[in-house]
Amino acid sequence: MTRRSGRHCTAPTACVPRALRNRWDKAAAAKAAADKAAANKAAAEELRRRATALGLLQVPTPANIADDATLKKSIAFCFAACWATLSAEKRAADEAAAEKAAAQNAATEGMECSFWFVHADSLRRAWKPSLPMMQTLRTQEPHRLVQKTIGFVEGISGAYKNILVVSHRWETPTDPDPDGAQALAVQAYLKEHPEIDAVWFDFSSMPQGRNKTPSESAEFKEMLPNINLLYLTCSVLILMDRSYMNRFWTQFEAYLSMRAITSDGLTNARDPQARVTIMTLHGLPALQGNVLLLEWSNKTPEEAHAILAGQDVIVTNQSDKDIQLAKLKVLNERLRLPLMASDCS
Repeated sequence: MTRRSGRHCTAPTACVPRALRNRWDKAAAAKAAADKAAANKAAAEELRRRATALGLLQVPTPANIADDATLKKSIAFCFAACWATLSAEKRAADEAAAEKAAAQNAATEGMECSFWFVHADSLRRAWKPSLPMMQTLRTQEPHRLVQKTIGFVEGISGAYKNILVVSHRWETPTDPDPDGAQALAVQAYLKEHPEIDAVWFDFSSMPQGRNKTPSESAEFKEMLPNINLLYLTCSVLILMDRSYMNRFWTQFEAYLSMRAITSDGLTNARDPQARVTIMTLHGLPALQGNVLLLEWSNKTPEEAHAILAGQDVIVTNQSDKDIQLAKLKVLNERLRLPLMASDCS
């Protein structure tokens, strides 16, 4: 029972007669039902209008709208038809977008990529040249780094002759040049070639180690599959030691650097040393460079693939070898198509 205090009630509706409260409740329920019916009717008429515009229904008339059964049937049909039409349109649009994206990816994959380079003058003019790990350069000497986009079409026209790409062996698992001999060799080359303004050296140009940040990992994954662009289009310095010809990466790089690209795809360069300079390290006789030239200057892509796939060709990360060998299989055709297109334009 509701507690009362004098003439005033502690609950506002407690003093209202029960019959009156029942009438209020019924009126409120009736209004809610009427509002819901009006909303449903408006939604149904909008669906019918859209379906009619799509040619799915006849134009509504007072006669068939007045027929409750006809209206309900039309609403159900209209909703299903409209949903099916919109779903089909969305699927078609999604499929078209996916096909377009796939075509664009196929056309541009391996055709362009951004890389980081070391300013050549920072090596050329150094009292003691160094090629530190990229993360070290970024934190301690960021002015030594520059980013450039390498494009295949521009590269085959000779646009990147002023960029030097170094092919070298890592002498230890964590430092490719522990005694600085490779940096000294690069410096000597740069002093003889003042036209070079940027140097790509993997240890200094790509994020290293297992503790990469997410952004560094993304950079690395973008650059790694596209390294072939560098060795196909830029000037190349091969730093050859006694283990150079046992390693996958070094042989793959040497092969690419001795190729010419024509409308027939990857072909043997008329002068295999047109873009390549071979320097020997650690007392290796200079004549050993001729062995490297004989090995790779006249190989077809198929022959190169067979040699590089051999178990005697060593690689630290097997996945690197798998990625690059898979690319070599399609590289010949993939590079030929854009060149043919540029010749025709």
